[in-house]
Amino acid sequence: MGKAKKQLCFKGHSFIVSDVDISSDNSYIVSSSHEKPPLLWNPTDTQVLRMFIGHSERVYTLDISPDNKSLLTGSFDKSLKLWDVSNGTCLKTFLGHKDVVYSVSFSPDGKMLVSGS
Repeated sequence: MGKAKKQLCFKGHSFIVSDVDISSDNSYIVSSSHEKPPLLWNPTDTQVLRMFIGHSERVYTLDISPDNKSLLTGSFDKSLKLWDVSNGTCLKTFLGHKDVVYSVSFSPDGKMLVSGS
């Protein structure tokens, strides 16, 4: 067996964490919860760097783009939002689902989005 790796504890959510993702370059982590907007974390010191505020209800799912520049979120408000990770700005809102958005994903090239409700 190899050396045990240090485990970090990220404290910022006080209720169910519904999804997490880590950027492909390991520069940040994002998480969604049932009580707060999605959070952007520094993986080295576990500090919250940013919140993504804009959904009218809790965010259930999220995905980071392959280039690590965008975040896609799906919510109980039946919408998807595309965010600029660098500044937390909502770039676009996608409507049309008739129920909670439970799954979102970028295509491997980042040119397409898919969601499930």
